[in-house]
Amino acid sequence: KRRGQGKKKATVPGVMAVAAVSTKDPSSDPGTSPTSSTNTKTKEDIDAKRRGQGKKKATVPGVMAVAESDAAIDNKLDIIFKSEPRQEDEKDQKNKGSNYNLNATHAGAVTVDSLSSLDSNAKSKGQWDSQYISNPVISHADAEKYEAKIQKGEKDLEYGDNGEMDVMDLWTTPEGEGPTILEATKVEDEYIPEAMAVSEGEIGRKSRRRCMITLCFLVSAVVVSVTVAVKVTQKDDNSTQAPSEVPSMSPFPSAMPSVSPSSSPTTSVRGRLEMLVPSHSIDYFDIERSAQSEALLWLETNQTSKTAEWTDKMLMEKFAAATLYYSTNGDEWTNNDNWLSDTDFCVNKRPSWKGFSCDTNNLTFQLVLRSNKLIGELPAEISLFTDLRALILTDNVIKESIPTELGLMDGLTQIFLKGNNLVGALPTEIGHMTTMKILDLSDNSLTGSIPSTVGLASTLQRLELADNNFVGSIPSEVGLLSDLTLLSLKENSIFGEIPSELGMNLELERLELEGNKLTGTIPFTDNSNSTNSTELRFWKMRSLILSDNSLSGTIPTEIGLFDKLEFLDVRGNSLLTGRVPSEIGVMVGLQELLLSGNDFSGPVPSQVGLLQKLLILDVEDLSLTGSLPTEIGMMESLESFLANTNELTGRIPSEIGQMAELEVLSLAYNAFTGVLPSQLFFLRTLKEMNLNLNDLSGPLPTEIGILQFLETLLIKKNRFSGPIPTEIGLASYLKVIDFDQNELSGPVPTEIGLLAGLQKFSVKDNSDPLGTLPTEIGLLESLEKLSFAGGVLNGTLPSEIGLLPRLETLQIEAPFGNSNSNRQLTGQLPSEIAQLSTLQSLILNYNDLIGTLPTELGLLTELTNLQFLYNYNLGGPIPSELGSLTSLEKLYLLYTSVTGT
Repeated sequence: KRRGQGKKKATVPGVMAVAAVSTKDPSSDPGTSPTSSTNTKTKEDIDAKRRGQGKKKATVPGVMAVAESDAAIDNKLDIIFKSEPRQEDEKDQKNKGSNYNLNATHAGAVTVDSLSSLDSNAKSKGQWDSQYISNPVISHADAEKYEAKIQKGEKDLEYGDNGEMDVMDLWTTPEGEGPTILEATKVEDEYIPEAMAVSEGEIGRKSRRRCMITLCFLVSAVVVSVTVAVKVTQKDDNSTQAPSEVPSMSPFPSAMPSVSPSSSPTTSVRGRLEMLVPSHSIDYFDIERSAQSEALLWLETNQTSKTAEWTDKMLMEKFAAATLYYSTNGDEWTNNDNWLSDTDFCVNKRPSWKGFSCDTNNLTFQLVLRSNKLIGELPAEISLFTDLRALILTDNVIKESIPTELGLMDGLTQIFLKGNNLVGALPTEIGHMTTMKILDLSDNSLTGSIPSTVGLASTLQRLELADNNFVGSIPSEVGLLSDLTLLSLKENSIFGEIPSELGMNLELERLELEGNKLTGTIPFTDNSNSTNSTELRFWKMRSLILSDNSLSGTIPTEIGLFDKLEFLDVRGNSLLTGRVPSEIGVMVGLQELLLSGNDFSGPVPSQVGLLQKLLILDVEDLSLTGSLPTEIGMMESLESFLANTNELTGRIPSEIGQMAELEVLSLAYNAFTGVLPSQLFFLRTLKEMNLNLNDLSGPLPTEIGILQFLETLLIKKNRFSGPIPTEIGLASYLKVIDFDQNELSGPVPTEIGLLAGLQKFSVKDNSDPLGTLPTEIGLLESLEKLSFAGGVLNGTLPSEIGLLPRLETLQIEAPFGNSNSNRQLTGQLPSEIAQLSTLQSLILNYNDLIGTLPTELGLLTELTNLQFLYNYNLGGPIPSELGSLTSLEKLYLLYTSVTGT
């Protein structure tokens, strides 16, 4: 009968009617199809509905919120008391003088105002019939018994958290004096009040005051009462078996209904979940193959014996875990140990399910599934883990957007979703996360602008949104994050100026903004004597990364005040101008100073020598002038000195030899002159020396052999002269040698064969011949490129050339128009050349080769470029085997004696 009543309207003015929500399983009704067209929803419909709702106020599941304000209710109460007396109906006449009106709420006390006119013939306790359902009464004897209990203290008044009585359970007055009549409905042997109405009658001043106070309580009580009534209705509808015992038939509600931490075994899993989880989760229950329906099915089919023992909290978290599992293809995870098992998340304070961590109370406080092959969508149900403090799902394939429900997890302190495929905007609900300390969403495909609500996450310490597709400007509200230590927004498309409000982040240690489209100047200021400045105060700043933007202006001299700065990177802004400030030498903690790719001019300040902890000095591609200061040698910790592409002049300071930790010395594309100081070759840790395109002269120092760890030696386009020192064979780590365009002479030292790791050897365009190519060249098993262009070799090509298994380029050319045999190869091309299986380019132009083209050339299947220009004495027919060179792109035989087509 109750289920058939449908919606009931409250009869108290000022209280919104509450619709009884039926949670009856549609499958239990043979006349109702679960796939009815009126109820059919798709996943897309539910997603759109959920994401379009935005922020919602929390409500009791299944109960409509009361919309009217307190003021509106007060106004309606005034109208009630001014209303005209109603006419007594037949039932009033029947009960007049003998009955008491009953007002039963879900919590509180019982008070009997008067027992003088109780009818002894009234129905006894528990004996109700249909005539009393619309106007319930209690008997004289029952009222006396109940009042006696109250007086003896057996029935205490119930109070709220604030120490005041919440609501009266029962209030009675003789008919004609009391303003209240309660209508109740019998539901499964319990009487749940539905509404109140005001009766007629003269009300005395004392009674009116008492009634006013009482009705104020009752108006509030009705809302709570209806809420509980609907909840009980929902629970009962989902019951799968009869109650274990018959509830009391007493018309006096004995206690407030409440949600027990453990549900009754008579309640179905679905029924419990429908009272616990958000509506969007319930919407998915009937969508086939959705993660939520799969999770529900798992609970109903595999966990039936367990769910009755679970608390509501445990049931919600099991449902959330199962939803995450099905939503991210859990069967294919790298490690899914114990997921969807019968065990609890935590057993004896130790994690059971893979990825969970447990605290001393056996609660799950952390979920870590790094690089675990999660593929799919992060479900909104993750927010049901109420105890979770850290969610770490980095380096997976999580797709779709970030669920806004994450904003409801107000206990969460860490979120790591780095390295996934997340798309869409950053939810504005991020501002609700008032306990969040670390939010790392870098390396995804998030779009849109950074919401200003981020400033409301007041406890945030690390905000990492790098490597996404964010646009718009940096919200000034970021300055409200007083605990922020790291802000990383690099590699996005953020534009606009750097907000000066960032200066309010006094705890900021790392600011990473490289790879954006930022404009304007760097908002430095001297704030040593100011607490009101809103510009950058780098009192604790350790890393300032502003490279690859469009910043303009200069580096202010005030930068020297930030003595804790360790990393300063302003590379690639191109519009930054002015001099490198000498005050930079005050930043004694600096480890990396990266200034390349700008328009700085002037000399290198000598104060850089004070940077004793500096590891990298990058001043490439600027317009620096003058000579290098000798103080530069004081940077004994320096590992990399990059000064390419400037207008530096003078000699290279010998003091550079004092940099005991130097690994990279790059001074190319300048105008240095003089001889190469031998002290450079005492840098035992040096791995790369690049002196290309200067005006250096003199012989190569024999100390070159001391550089045992040297890998790259580049001295192209200088004026070095004399022979290549034989000591070069001692630099056993050498991989690249480029001696092009110098004035070197003498033979190629046979010691070159000791360089087993050599990959490139180029001695092109030197002014004097170097003699023959030594046979030891065949020992260079790692050699990939061998180039002696410009007529620097003579004699025959040794057959050992065929022993180079990795050779890709062989270039030995004489100058165009040369007729000097001292600068040309002679003799026949050795057939061993066919063993060079990796050879791609063979260029032997302008030599004096004789004989015919070896047919073995057809075996060089990787060959793309074959040139024999101006070898007049090279003849014979074109070998047909060349037709098998399917990769060949260039074949130059011009001015040879080769015949055929």
